[in-house]
Amino acid sequence: MKKILVLMILIYGHLYALDKQSTLKIYHQIFFAMLPKDKIKVYTKDKELLEIFKYSKKIIPVTNLEESDIIVVSNSHTYQKIDHFLQHEKKKNDHIIFATDYHLLKEYPYIVGALYWKKGRSQLLFLKSRLEKYHITLPDDYHQFIVESL
Repeated sequence: MKKILVLMILIYGHLYALDKQSTLKIYHQIFFAMLPKDKIKVYTKDKELLEIFKYSKKIIPVTNLEESDIIVVSNSHTYQKIDHFLQHEKKKNDHIIFATDYHLLKEYPYIVGALYWKKGRSQLLFLKSRLEKYHITLPDDYHQFIVESL
């Protein structure tokens, strides 16, 4: 019985690690498609994403919002705090804001795109007008994820 339990724990650990690696790979592809740089500084309050990003050599988590290239928001409260700060500093267009929730993309006009899960599958969306606003040109592979409106 103990051997089965240990085996199940090991299998779960491997699946969890694979999930982190695949999520990191997805974010790598998205971020570097939006912003072609060698390294991208990302600000987020999402603990799961911070845990994932710490394994990357090219996505650098930063604690200072002003240092970031991309801001990832996971909830309305975080977005509103960031929005307030950026408006106060008059740096609204200096940062790309990306979401992990469809509803945030739909509700807030400064969020460029979102990667979220629906029915166990990852979904990626970008809004064309917002990409244009930030002068972001995505590679052809991403055109299927660009929509005019929600």
